[in-house]
Amino acid sequence: RAGPARAEERSPAAALGRTLAASVQAPAPVPPFPASMKDGYAIKAGSGPGRLPVVGEARAGAPVPGLRVDASTAVYITTGAPLPPGANAVVMVEDTEALEGGGKAGGAVQINADVAPGADVRQVGSDIAQGAEVLRRGDVLGAAEIGFLSTPGTAR
Repeated sequence: RAGPARAEERSPAAALGRTLAASVQAPAPVPPFPASMKDGYAIKAGSGPGRLPVVGEARAGAPVPGLRVDASTAVYITTGAPLPPGANAVVMVEDTEALEGGGKAGGAVQINADVAPGADVRQVGSDIAQGAEVLRRGDVLGAAEIGFLSTPGTAR
């Protein structure tokens, strides 16, 4: 009669098809920053409707140091990009009109909607909270689980 299997530490790449000996907690929140849910303009809620100068662009995966929003400015933002400091809402592009400069950095945009704080923003940890159990002891590791284990901070 066989006893319980011995636990082994493996890299994610060598763990496909194996069974977890211990649960795994998220080492960091997902997303790790407030992120835009839509393409549009990052603003301070209460700045619209009205015309705002566009002071920069925020794109997913391309942080822009020094970019900041106040009640009289907007930043063009793409889905998944971090909100620049000062912004607390996103006005989706469908609720805007590009003015001079095509609504990009250095130009202007007409905001046609008034949005509440948090509009179209994924808050820190809204997908996965830091410390949340994401894989359970006894789970069999498939491709999705290996993908998660390959993220920074969960490499063993």
